[in-house]
Parts: sequence; structure tokens; C-alpha cells
Amino acid sequence: MLCLLYVYPIGPFPSFLNQSPQNHLESLGSNLWKEDIECLSWLETKEPKSVVYVNFESITVMSPEKLLQYVCNDWGIGIEINTNVKERRWRNRSMKEKAEKDTKPGGSSYTNLDKVINEVFLKQN
Repeated sequence: MLCLLYVYPIGPFPSFLNQSPQNHLESLGSNLWKEDIECLSWLETKEPKSVVYVNFESITVMSPEKLLQYVCNDWGIGIEINTNVKERRWRNRSMKEKAEKDTKPGGSSYTNLDKVINEVFLKQN
């Protein structure tokens, strides 16, 4: 017997928070790590576009010494970052715009979330 599986691409979930007028979804969160928000106070003291964010795209935690070694030796003291900043900034901006479009009413993620609610969760009851 053939079994059909449906795939509903939905996300990014944090973008849905902006679509809710009461922001009642905010309590759900999307981070599995306990957040240290002290860095936000520090960040507020900096000029816009003056802080470089480095993401290693993993959950690996590095010691400050290891991070310093990685940046100085492997990156050549930030040279690699400087050559890619404009491209990454453009790519991130276009991804943000796509996420905003897709999570608004009528967008693909919004429509798929609606389908999951109606076709999966509500049909079970």
C-alpha cells in the first residue's frame, strides 16, 4: 500500500511574531539555550553597523584563547571577514525580506502553517 507523506515547509518561526498583533506567540521562544542578555546592554552602547557578528553555524563553545587563535591564525586578523561583509550583509538583507514576505498572510510559510493547523491538528479532533 502506498503511503503519502505531506511536507509543509514553515518558517522562520520568529518572523511570525511580527504578524501577531497581540504578540501572544512571543512566550513560545525559539532558542534551546539559556540566553545571556547582558550582551544586549553592551551592544546598545555601540554605533549602528560597528559590531561584527561571527557565527560558526554550530553549537560549539570555544574558549577565548581558542577563538583568538582561530581569528588571528586562520583568518589573518579579520581579513577574510572584511572581504565578505558587503556580500553577507546583502545576502542577510535579502533573506530577511524573503522571510518577512513568506510569513505574512498569503505568503508560503503562512499558508503552510494554516494548512498544518487545519489539515493535521484540527482533523485529529
